[in-house]
Amino acid sequence: MSYWESRQAREMYEAMEDAEQAAREIADIYAKASRELNYKITQIYERYRDKFELDDDEALKLLNQLRNPWDLDELRQRLEGLKGADKKEILKELESPAYRARIERLENLQSEIDRMMREVYNQEKKVSTDHYVDQYNQSYYREIYDLKKRTGLDFSFGYVDDKALNRILRTNWSGANYSQRIWGNTQGLADELKTQLALAYLTGKNESEIATEIAKKYSTGAANARRLVRTESAYISGQAQAAADEEAGLDKYRILATLDLRTSDICREMDGQVFAYKDMEVGVNYPPFHPYCRTTVLSEIDDQDLSQLKRRSRDPVTGEVKTFPGDITYQKWYEKEVAHNPEALFAEQVEKHRGADLKQYDRYLDVLGKKKVGSIDDFREKKYKTPEEYEDLKVEYREINGYNRILESENVITDTVKTVAEKLNVQLAGLEKRIKDKNSYLEKMKRLTRGRKDPKLINEKIDTINDVIRYTYLGSPTELRKVFDNVVEEMEARGYKLKKVINTWEKPLKGSSYKGVNCTFSAPDGPHTLFEVQFHTPESFDAKNNLTHDMYKEMRDPKTTPERREELRKMQDEIFDTLEIPVDIDKIKVYKEK
Repeated sequence: MSYWESRQAREMYEAMEDAEQAAREIADIYAKASRELNYKITQIYERYRDKFELDDDEALKLLNQLRNPWDLDELRQRLEGLKGADKKEILKELESPAYRARIERLENLQSEIDRMMREVYNQEKKVSTDHYVDQYNQSYYREIYDLKKRTGLDFSFGYVDDKALNRILRTNWSGANYSQRIWGNTQGLADELKTQLALAYLTGKNESEIATEIAKKYSTGAANARRLVRTESAYISGQAQAAADEEAGLDKYRILATLDLRTSDICREMDGQVFAYKDMEVGVNYPPFHPYCRTTVLSEIDDQDLSQLKRRSRDPVTGEVKTFPGDITYQKWYEKEVAHNPEALFAEQVEKHRGADLKQYDRYLDVLGKKKVGSIDDFREKKYKTPEEYEDLKVEYREINGYNRILESENVITDTVKTVAEKLNVQLAGLEKRIKDKNSYLEKMKRLTRGRKDPKLINEKIDTINDVIRYTYLGSPTELRKVFDNVVEEMEARGYKLKKVINTWEKPLKGSSYKGVNCTFSAPDGPHTLFEVQFHTPESFDAKNNLTHDMYKEMRDPKTTPERREELRKMQDEIFDTLEIPVDIDKIKVYKEK
């Protein structure tokens, strides 16, 4: 017991060291705010000497009479109520533009104080909350570990309950929770600072004197914050220890005060006393008993507790606590409680992959949206209970994510294509349709993969797609060959690489009468670098985009009969056969990079 008492004291010391680290971070926040405010004063503050014999005592007396010493309207009213010849001069001065300007600057500074203290509050709350969450987790698992070491038994236990932790953080355990205490500290400091500035204006203090006073006030605020963090850390640590003892089935604890001369009277009196957890009351029979309290507790373990600790487990589905014989092995427990229970197996998968699932869910949510993915519970149900639906979701995610990845390069590529057109004085056509719509892209992916759900195949096909981003340069029948040569030369000069050329003017592709020059380029960098550039005469562009477009779509439709397809093909042939063939177009050779 002597060992475990010493160990408990050492762990409390380590917990307070963590609290001190958080307090140092918060102190830095206060110090930074102090420096910023003094910097503002040097920007705004105009030196003011009181030439009306209103000394420090009079100013303090006047301020003490005010309900809110920082309330400048009330200050004006009080000054107007003063009597005497000199005070008439004050009233006269109050009406002067110069004095009103000074008051306005003071009001600006007071507004700046309010803004800065709200910022200090938010920063302090974040640092404190992160520290308290870590503190609770460390204290809970450390107590579980210590209990196992004390008893020699490897009993089962549950993980930290996030809902219980949030409930503890919100608890008003001594009149207020930690968030309210932070607000009280920062708001009180703001009021003190505004009072100090008002006093400075009445007594004529210079900037250096005000800076010193402000630094003192912020130092006091930081000290209050340190006391809050230390005391709140002791409370959080104690609550975590109580939760761990309850998880282990222990119902009593013994008070352990620090054995040195700094220990308070109340902690000395409480040392060694044993209480039941059901009667636990913070500040009465459970630490912390006062600010900076170092007293902790040690769980009381008797023979009955030892028998309960042999093997305890929570039901994987309901969370109900169950007790098992001491000689049961993990394999036997698993066979009995998990192996033949679908819901328990599902719960095991959820627990095993909790962190990875959350990250994956966020990615899917970002790409597919809430309507498609559902809640995190919906996502897990699909992943672990309906594998076919999950495979479909994975395919859709990969394909849409690939589409988004391709479009990341679009802005840069479009700028280059437009710059080339302007430099060469060449017309770009259909620029508003340069991006293939998502549904057309998905239909193409279905054709390319033939409905297969192989991730490797899907990624390979995405990497080969070249027409999600596509552009068209126009040239007359006599100029198209020249337009092609100049555009290719200009693009390659900018680091773009010609990967493929298809020329169907004299030799159309099998089963198609389409006429045009289609090229694939790769951009010098980006997540997806392939894009398509077509070269057309105005007439061939019109034939492709307007005259035969609907025919092309109908031919692609699986519902179209072979007879109808043949009819549509003949109609296309008639249209494309009427086109004037560009001069020397046959010199543009079919090309594919090896």
